[in-house]
Amino acid sequence: MQCNDVLIYLIRKENSTVKSKLFYLLLLFVLPAYISNGAISIDSYAGHAVYPPTSKPVAVKKKTWKQKFVNWVLKKKIQNYLKKKKFASKGDRANTALILSIIAMAGLMVPFVNLLSLPLAIIALIMGYNARKADPESRDARLAIILSWITIGLAVVSIGFVILLFSLFWV
Repeated sequence: MQCNDVLIYLIRKENSTVKSKLFYLLLLFVLPAYISNGAISIDSYAGHAVYPPTSKPVAVKKKTWKQKFVNWVLKKKIQNYLKKKKFASKGDRANTALILSIIAMAGLMVPFVNLLSLPLAIIALIMGYNARKADPESRDARLAIILSWITIGLAVVSIGFVILLFSLFWV
């Protein structure tokens, strides 16, 4: 399997995020440039004792220190990226909290759905604080917290207004 085939497989995976797909696309276009410059040598038959009948064994040149350094840097960058990839759910939590707070805010405008806006806002508030704890600089988490508090305040005011109206009519 060639390096490009592996990258195309990784790009087409259904559970990979947009950031990882962009990273793999970048590798798909950058690695061939390094390979054609000779900075990286990828021999698809290295380590195999049997070569295909149509090709001759290729003598592999010894890598220079520059090529070894470029290989080492790329290897470290990929390892660091994959370590950071494990914690990609931070942004997902912030996005979920933001979406829930927007739905709760919009739910205040719909007559019977506004009863669900208060629990949704509370859930979004909790998720927003958890996302902010995981990533303090997340703008989505901060916006979700602000929208949730506004929604909670408007929901309390609207519930108080409804209670006031009903108490006036029942007297």
